[in-house]
Amino acid sequence: MISSRRQTHRWLMTALGVLLPWLAVSALVQRPEIPPVTATADPLFARADLGGATAEGALLLAFDWPVQDTQLKGQLVLDPTLQLRLIAEEPLSLADPLLYWSSTDRSPESLAQAQLLGSLAGAGTHRYRLPVVVGRALRSPQPGLLLLVSPLDQRIVASWALPSLSAGGERP
Repeated sequence: MISSRRQTHRWLMTALGVLLPWLAVSALVQRPEIPPVTATADPLFARADLGGATAEGALLLAFDWPVQDTQLKGQLVLDPTLQLRLIAEEPLSLADPLLYWSSTDRSPESLAQAQLLGSLAGAGTHRYRLPVVVGRALRSPQPGLLLLVSPLDQRIVASWALPSLSAGGERP
C-alpha cells in the first residue's frame, strides 16, 4: 500500500471510529418517546373512523367463534359506521393470521373472491370498519362468511357464517 494513502486511511478510520458511535448515541438520545396505547389514545381511533377505544355504540350482534385452542368473542356494532370487534382471549398459534369476508355461503375456492378486513395478530380487541357491501349483505338472506386465513400457505384455518340481521329488523 502507498504510504501516503496508508496514513490517510489511518486518519479516516480513527475519525470514523470516534464519530460513528457518538452519532449513534446522539440519535438514540434525540429519538422521540412513543407512549404505549392506552385509553387516552381515543384520537387515534377517531381518526381511523373507529370510534373511541372505549366507545360502545349500538350492539347489533354478539357471538363466540371457537378457533383452534382459543375462543374469539365477536360483536357487530353500529358506531357510527358498521364495525366488527373481535376479542381474542389469547394469541392464535398462526403467524399473522388475516381476516377475510366472503359473500358466499361456503368457503371460497380462491381468496380473490373474498375481501380482506385486516390482521388478527396478537391477543386483545381488534376493530374492523366493515365496507358498505358487508352491511348490505347482513340485511340479505345470505350475509356471507368470516374467514381466518394463514398467509403463509393461503389456507383457510376457520370460517364462521354470519347470521342475517333482516329477521331482527335491525339495520346496519
